[in-house]
Amino acid sequence: MAQCHARSIIHRDVAARNFLLRGAFQQTAESAAGVNTGAFGGWHVKIADFGLSRWDRRWGTNVAMDHSKLPVKWMAPEALSARVCSSCSDVWSLGVVLWEVLTDGTEPHLDLAHSALVSEIINGRAPALDAKAAQVPLAELNALGLGEEFAAVMRACWAFDPAQRPSSQEVLLRLAGLYQRAVLTTGGTGGLERM
Repeated sequence: MAQCHARSIIHRDVAARNFLLRGAFQQTAESAAGVNTGAFGGWHVKIADFGLSRWDRRWGTNVAMDHSKLPVKWMAPEALSARVCSSCSDVWSLGVVLWEVLTDGTEPHLDLAHSALVSEIINGRAPALDAKAAQVPLAELNALGLGEEFAAVMRACWAFDPAQRPSSQEVLLRLAGLYQRAVLTTGGTGGLERM
């Protein structure tokens, strides 16, 4: 996301289903030689499906959405209420992706009836961190002393005021810091292979 935003691209469909992974199982010559390739523990992550994305010539402005099918469960409140997207709304969705990863791909907002979904999200409802699907993974992260910080990254992404959300670059740096702490603490990935 940070690369997209650096190129003034607003994705508008940030969801786990749109991320591609090349795993640590494919050891490259660089990683075998101990060269840092910039990937998390050998994982390379790329965003795909740019069907809804738009290039924003006047970076920092909002891009209007048409009335096509929309990924409502991943959308930021302002994207639903005003039908405009920005890098800030992509960051909200990135927080939902982190929740999806945390919960092994559980679809967000399963506790909401479809009829209430849009109004709840417009009012600022994000996926629940106390949901049953999130409890065990957060406990595992808490054992490493990282659970609250990981949850704080998600909460920051879900700030109701878009101006209060971190940039995608800030999210990347915070997650990289958490990953590095897990590696240093455990001498390995610390059980964060799925994160």
